[in-house]
Amino acid sequence: MKKYVAIFVSMLALMFVNTSCQPESFDQYDLVGVWENDDNAGEFWRYRSDLTGCTWDEGDDVTEEEAQEFTWTLVVNTLTQIHIIEISNTQIPKIYTVTELTSSSLVYEDDFGKSYYFSRVE
Repeated sequence: MKKYVAIFVSMLALMFVNTSCQPESFDQYDLVGVWENDDNAGEFWRYRSDLTGCTWDEGDDVTEEEAQEFTWTLVVNTLTQIHIIEISNTQIPKIYTVTELTSSSLVYEDDFGKSYYFSRVE
């Protein structure tokens, strides 16, 4: 009997360790909408359901009509944005780790550990 209890406890501990190492998974369509950067008021990011988006900064007198276009994906917790430079048709990838995504807030960080905080505006 002690043998079975030891096996059960070992399996339970292994299950706990295994599940605690899994990154949190987010639904990419929860990202769809317009977000404002909490640290830079007037900077907006629009994520569309067709996996395209744009960013603009009203503080720099740039409107949504003049916005920088990008494509994006969110897989598990990895947000990849491919910014498209119009003049040269160059594509610049930016990759972030999403740490929070709710109906009203978005937080992600870059490879250097810098966090970015956003609030949903629509």
